[in-house]
Amino acid sequence: MVTLREIVPDEYELLSAWECFDALGWSYDEVPDGAENITCCGQHVTSGGWIGTEHFHCKRCGKAMQDMAGILPAGKNSAGSVCSRDDFEPPESGKVWTPHDIWGFGRQALAESEDGHE
Repeated sequence: MVTLREIVPDEYELLSAWECFDALGWSYDEVPDGAENITCCGQHVTSGGWIGTEHFHCKRCGKAMQDMAGILPAGKNSAGSVCSRDDFEPPESGKVWTPHDIWGFGRQALAESEDGHE
C-alpha cells in the first residue's frame, strides 16, 4: 500500500491541522477533539466539505487549507476525489492537511474586495 505522501504532488506540504493553522497565521483555541474559534483577519474562518470538514478559508484574505485525503476539486465548480482512503496508508500523525488554496478562495476574496463586496 502507498502512503498519502506518494499520492499527493510534492508542491503540497502535508501538515497536521494545527501546523496548518500556525503556518497560515490563524488564531484558534485547541480543544480535546480539535479546534474552536479559528480566526483570521479579525473574523471566523469558514469551513466546509461534503464528508465532514475538508477545507477552511478566510473570506477576507483568501488564505485556505485543504484535507488532501478528502474530496478535491476536479474542475471549475465541480469536485472529484484525488484518492480513496482505501488506496493509501493513513498517516498516524494526522498530517493530511496542506496550507494551500486548492479551491481558489483567494481569487474569490480578491475579486470580491475589488468589487467592494465582503
